[in-house]
Amino acid sequence: MTAKLKRADLGHLVSRWFPTAELDVLLDLTYFVGWMYLVDDQIDQLAGSREHAEDFRAMADDTITYAEQLLGLRSKNKPVTALHPGVYSFQRTAEALRERYTVDQRELFIAETAYTMKMYELENDFRVAQRLPTLDEYWSYREGTSCCAMVIAMVEFANGLRIPPEVMRHPIMESVRKQANFIHWIANDILSAKKELREGFAENLIVLYSGPECRGQTGMDAAVDHLEKAIAQFEVAASDAMKYWKYDEELSRVIGDYIIGCKLACVGSIDWSVQTFRYGLGEAERDAEGGLTIVL
Repeated sequence: MTAKLKRADLGHLVSRWFPTAELDVLLDLTYFVGWMYLVDDQIDQLAGSREHAEDFRAMADDTITYAEQLLGLRSKNKPVTALHPGVYSFQRTAEALRERYTVDQRELFIAETAYTMKMYELENDFRVAQRLPTLDEYWSYREGTSCCAMVIAMVEFANGLRIPPEVMRHPIMESVRKQANFIHWIANDILSAKKELREGFAENLIVLYSGPECRGQTGMDAAVDHLEKAIAQFEVAASDAMKYWKYDEELSRVIGDYIIGCKLACVGSIDWSVQTFRYGLGEAERDAEGGLTIVL
């Protein structure tokens, strides 16, 4: 674990994402989040450079290949060539997933991971071209590059749940996951905007909605509006799920626990974000109700 990740207070983040997990499960989840952040930070280091374009693709490909191999799924004989530690730090997480997840659950996890890597590559194409994406283009890849889908894919793991694969593939449950992902990444865009701009990245919902006149409050208002809509749509999908499977008492209970787990992960992400040094909000002055002003 790098010094940078230790300063990011991952223990706090994991405990807020998955507050109902047992202590030994939290430890496994901490290794998972550490791997996720290592990969994300190393991809940021390679991003935007034509010189490192091949290294970027190799790391993205090897991340999936190595994960598939360790999870006993595919790519058994495909060589892994990247030397980035983020790729190889997946071992502990893979052991835990093989112990606690079924093959179908591992398949869902790897599908979300592969989607994340694919969206990283799409994002990098814009950075290499030195072109800011349009709003539509940004929406097309941000739900992947946020890594939030991988976090939601660990909700069953954190809570010891086993939902049948045909239920998880049902459009209603897909909507639950999708809206939880939207809530997660839109809130992240709002709270990480200061950090992203400081580090020279303008790909952010607030920035893109601020228009050519760079009206930050306009961008913030638009992002908050999308966040509120995602929350409302999540509640609709969650209600639909509980109604659809209400005649199966045990399945209904498990789905209810899963929905709560998704909500806790979203709220936990916001709680950590406003306290961590990573986004520069930990020491921001609060008003009487706990609100804060983000100065971009």
